[in-house]
Amino acid sequence: MARVRGIFGHDYITFTASMHRFACFFIATIVLVFGACKLPLHTQFEQTKTVPNYSLHLINDSARWSMTVPGDVVLLEKPRSIKRELKRFGFRTAALRELDGIALAAYTREEPFYAFVVCLSDSLLHWPDSLNVARFPRALDHGFATAFAHELPQQRRASMIRDLEQSLKTLRNGASYRSSIVTPLDVFDRFKTDTRFAECFEALKAFPPADDAEAQLKFQLMLTEASFLKHHPDYQGMLSRFVGAPSPNDVVAGFFRKSALFENDALSFIVERAADAQITLINEQHVIPRHRELVRRLLEPLQNAGYTHLALEALKPGADSALNAGAVLTTAHGYYTKEQVFGNLIREAQALGFAFIAYEAPTNESDREAWQANRLAAVVKNNPNAKVIALVGVDHLLEDPMPDGKQWMAAHLKHSHGIDPFTVDQIRMERYSTDFDCGLASAERFASDDKFDRVDAAVLNKLTPSPCKGCVDTLFNNSESYPVQINVYALSEWEAVIETANPVPVVALYLQAGASASSSIPQKNKIEIVPIKQAQ
Repeated sequence: MARVRGIFGHDYITFTASMHRFACFFIATIVLVFGACKLPLHTQFEQTKTVPNYSLHLINDSARWSMTVPGDVVLLEKPRSIKRELKRFGFRTAALRELDGIALAAYTREEPFYAFVVCLSDSLLHWPDSLNVARFPRALDHGFATAFAHELPQQRRASMIRDLEQSLKTLRNGASYRSSIVTPLDVFDRFKTDTRFAECFEALKAFPPADDAEAQLKFQLMLTEASFLKHHPDYQGMLSRFVGAPSPNDVVAGFFRKSALFENDALSFIVERAADAQITLINEQHVIPRHRELVRRLLEPLQNAGYTHLALEALKPGADSALNAGAVLTTAHGYYTKEQVFGNLIREAQALGFAFIAYEAPTNESDREAWQANRLAAVVKNNPNAKVIALVGVDHLLEDPMPDGKQWMAAHLKHSHGIDPFTVDQIRMERYSTDFDCGLASAERFASDDKFDRVDAAVLNKLTPSPCKGCVDTLFNNSESYPVQINVYALSEWEAVIETANPVPVVALYLQAGASASSSIPQKNKIEIVPIKQAQ
């Protein structure tokens, strides 16, 4: 074969051979690089679908597995996003490539912030490098599951571990996987704007939970519905189980008794201390209506001390504007606000001229506590003459960061906005109620405790809700052979409410078959009797 010289002085045949060798080397390098970067995803990785229902439920019909994870979890669906997001949480891509059968990769968008992967394989896996990941092994009907998780710095590792342990318990595969999702929340949703509390309770009671998490959710929803009714036969027993009892060597009650004020003195103490603050936060346990009664009794004396606004976590967005415009309270304004004591609190605040504030954060807000604090702080900063009393849930009133760094709403008010709220806790003393024969007791911080020390005052509340103003005592008899729920509405509210909503009962009570009960009701009223279909 003749050799032909090229324009650059190279032999074309030699050049062609060189190019061929280079091309082979380049292709081999690309294959090696991309092959090394490829993640070992499960063969049916992309078939996972999500069902948001209180928690986030995951179903993969192709691979026949299901799992439930916390509701704030964000699923990662593309290899590029998996590598990027997991790297942000400290996972090394090289280590991820050594795993087997990655069926799920995700991270949380609310505290505690962590990321995790779940692998389905024929054997249990170990993390390939020295990163301090948490490992969660689980034997399944077919094969094994291994989850690996890592949190961002300064996040609560213990909370992450609890989340993942609970989630792995729900993982099922093969014949036992959940091909569809129905939870206690679906039962609850049927009654969401309804006032048939006893019927909702019975429907929840009949629902078979799929796992421990659903059983706990079912219990809490049942307890809440029972709390909406006077004389519900199961309420007190369920509440005792929920609250718990102090341990035999618990000394909190003794500390409290030494410094407590009782009855009217306790109420006066709260008013005097609140008078010096611009924002007062009082917490409630959502299933204990008498916690709202304390706030109702404080409305008038706090108004005399300059308070102008009532902030309610339980109000839906926009409900404050409606109530401020004089709207009648309906079940569309909130969930807990359809409970009778809560309803009477709102009615009295309206009558006194308080301005309402709905301050619950949007569901997509990553820092709920900071958002709530910003909302309340804006009210007093925009109006220096405003003073706010806020009814908050459980721990939102803790003023200082927790040992793990968690900052509740009051901590954001205090440390980010320079507003030192007066904080009154009604939760911590609840389990000691049998140790005291009183209606109300209060004391300034009195014990060395990671939560008692984060509020200004602790309260023991055994108040009996007062009858509605201008009401009359009425005796109700149930002559039926089955229990009934009796709802009593103010006639003016019943007539004012449009068909798309329900009025909130002034009184809602449960009557056993053949039982009688007396209750204070409006003189002009509408009475509704609802038969209770009990679960078999």
